[in-house]
Amino acid sequence: MIRRLRQKFVTVTMLSLLAVLILILGIAALFNYRNLIRDADETLHLLVLGEGGFGPDFDVQASRQENGHPFPGPGNDDRQSRTDMELPFRSRYFSVLLDRTGAALSSDLEHIAAVGEEQALSLAQEAFASQKASGTLSSYRFYKDTSASDTVRIIFLDINGELINFRRSVLSSALVALVGLTVVCVLVSLISQRVVRPLAESYEKQKRFITNASHELKTPLAVIRADTEVLETELSEDNEFLSDIRRQTDKMARLTAELVSLSRLEEEETAIRREEVPFSQLTEDAAETYHTAAAAGGKTFEADIAADLTLRGDLKSLAQLLDILLDNALKYTPESGRIRLSLTEEGHQLCLTLDNTSSYPVSEEKCRHLFERFYRADEVRGQMTEGFGLGLSIADTIVKAHRGRIKAEAADGGKIFRMTVRLPKA
Repeated sequence: MIRRLRQKFVTVTMLSLLAVLILILGIAALFNYRNLIRDADETLHLLVLGEGGFGPDFDVQASRQENGHPFPGPGNDDRQSRTDMELPFRSRYFSVLLDRTGAALSSDLEHIAAVGEEQALSLAQEAFASQKASGTLSSYRFYKDTSASDTVRIIFLDINGELINFRRSVLSSALVALVGLTVVCVLVSLISQRVVRPLAESYEKQKRFITNASHELKTPLAVIRADTEVLETELSEDNEFLSDIRRQTDKMARLTAELVSLSRLEEEETAIRREEVPFSQLTEDAAETYHTAAAAGGKTFEADIAADLTLRGDLKSLAQLLDILLDNALKYTPESGRIRLSLTEEGHQLCLTLDNTSSYPVSEEKCRHLFERFYRADEVRGQMTEGFGLGLSIADTIVKAHRGRIKAEAADGGKIFRMTVRLPKA
């Protein structure tokens, strides 16, 4: 239990940190990518103002004043007025002039060496067919200048270098985050020992108390039972007080036995012994026993058990699991009610399902608490029915020890109580 608690603590902490890192890296990557696209669009803006080039005597302010048509892309006058004058020398761009039908009229490939005439025309046709005024094709950012009445000039800017730097930045950030996450995982694992130590000590004391108290109670209970039997033999007639003492003594003995069983099952040091268990046969034997008890109580018992199903586990604890579930179903099924047991194979798991007619409406809220210790789903009926509210808690512990899952749920408006157990075969 303590080990599982530590694992949950580390898992929740690391998942929370991972979510925060992904969010931060995602926002940073999005911000950097938008900056990359914004800078490319601003360069395209200048190329549009220069009718496809910067020109030998290019001046940002003069180009803007000579061309009155607006550019729909991002950017502002203050930013463009401070444009680096080296921009024309480090930019790689080309343009293609098309008529309104999309036929190529001319192309300008002077400022780029990596693109040939055929590739330029292909990119221009693809951009022309696009419904967008600007966008990205491969590693080129483009803009369609439609200011002329009879032609369309499509200008392309090579942003391959910027994209490579962007990807390298994202990869570097991810690697740094991964290293940091690994370091934090190690630190959290070490810190978790200190965090759960007080709880572990308290839990160990609780287990020792339960075990010691149970052992200490065995002797006085055995003495009370023996004295009761002696008194019953000496009295010639039945005595209701002695019968009550015997009944309460037996009840106390069962309680101490269940507490010891639960404590031992939860001891992490005591690993369950795994062997090949014929689970189908084990289930059939248990079903046969409770079929007789159900018939005696006027209840219908049905079983649908797939043959020859096996799993690796502890035979004794699995038999106890079946006994707890069937006893619980029999106990809370009213007269003329129905109990149905099924065992099937689902992939690498065995699925055990137990339905029974409920003697009182079962809500989903109650189902969520059924595996808690000493929880009774119905206090009034719980007083009328033998038990301490430990059976399902023991069943839950057995299932978890076998790396399985157990679930309680209500069906048919709470009239049917269903218990589902899934156990891995290996």
